[in-house]
Amino acid sequence: MAFSLSLLRHRLAVRRATPAPLAPTPDPGQRPEGPLLWAQFCDGGPRPGVTLVIDALSRRFPDLNILVTGDQEPWRPDLVQGAQPVDTRGGGRAFLNHWAPDIAVFSGPDPWPITWEECHFRGIAQVAIDADPGRHAIALVRPLDHFVLVHATRDDPRLSDVVRPLGPLATTPVPPPVIASDLDDMTRLLASRPVWLSAATPPAEVDAVLAAHRAAAQLSHRLLLILELADPVAGLALADRLQNMGMRVALRSVGDEPAPDCQVLIADDPGEIGLWARLASITYMGGTLSGGGDCDPAIPAALGSVVIHGPMGGDYQRTLSALDQAQAAQIVLRSDALGQAVEQMLVPDRAAAFAHRAWDVLTRGAEASHTVLAALDRAVRALKEPA
Repeated sequence: MAFSLSLLRHRLAVRRATPAPLAPTPDPGQRPEGPLLWAQFCDGGPRPGVTLVIDALSRRFPDLNILVTGDQEPWRPDLVQGAQPVDTRGGGRAFLNHWAPDIAVFSGPDPWPITWEECHFRGIAQVAIDADPGRHAIALVRPLDHFVLVHATRDDPRLSDVVRPLGPLATTPVPPPVIASDLDDMTRLLASRPVWLSAATPPAEVDAVLAAHRAAAQLSHRLLLILELADPVAGLALADRLQNMGMRVALRSVGDEPAPDCQVLIADDPGEIGLWARLASITYMGGTLSGGGDCDPAIPAALGSVVIHGPMGGDYQRTLSALDQAQAAQIVLRSDALGQAVEQMLVPDRAAAFAHRAWDVLTRGAEASHTVLAALDRAVRALKEPA
């Protein structure tokens, strides 16, 4: 690597920020057997678009091990966590000698010129995501020319066409799977009935959801409520209470099937949101009126179910705000407004317009994610080709 004042400043900055020794001993963790992808996250912490791409790659190559370093905690139990290396010649070599990754992914705008060069020297395929080479001196980012792909926030004419300003990655998770026979059976049982879902409903909201159902059912007498409980243990007691109130109820956990006159299907078997969201044209995000919601609104929205929610989005506020801004979800500020919101979404044309706008929101970044995933796919397949 030729002398550069910018590179010298980078080395000095790394030395000042790094406690001695500059070349730490390798991680005590053992390198797993088989191919290894190293994912280094920096400057800004978790990046859901990147983690989703890596998850998609893992589904294609189940034997691919993932090592995570930097500002991102492992998001799956099968991932390996390691200490972030130091971008010095000694630090980078110690890290690479120990872990011997086959592929390296660098997420974020920070430059790692010394480690990048060492990876290139060792023949490690490299991909950068959310890079911003234009903010750095050319000496710090010139090694990016050796990368398989540089997903960048903007173009940089100083570098080759490996730099691709593709825009943000998609952040919509893959919808949960469903057992095909269950979906077929339930679709047959419900026939053409209108269905709405209250997902992950906490105890504090059960009565409000039931009141909303009674109000909406005045407009649509065949309307079925699928009441998914945040606390599945409460299903049997709730079924008894509703039956004592004269309501016609089916309880999923005991194998009940919704009869043609069933008003409420209590979904108290965990892990079936993928089934219910595929059946319901409307989904209320439970917990968003009282706090404590625990269901990702991208799941029903990606499956074509119109999202209704309260003002307390919790961990999913960012997704809900994006849907609201695009008029792709309906917000209700009070529990007594929920029934009216359900009524409005029972109008097919209105629901279709909301669902279409939600799809537009959720598929933003899909092309960028596909391009990054394709580059990583090629890199993994190259490992499997005979030398």
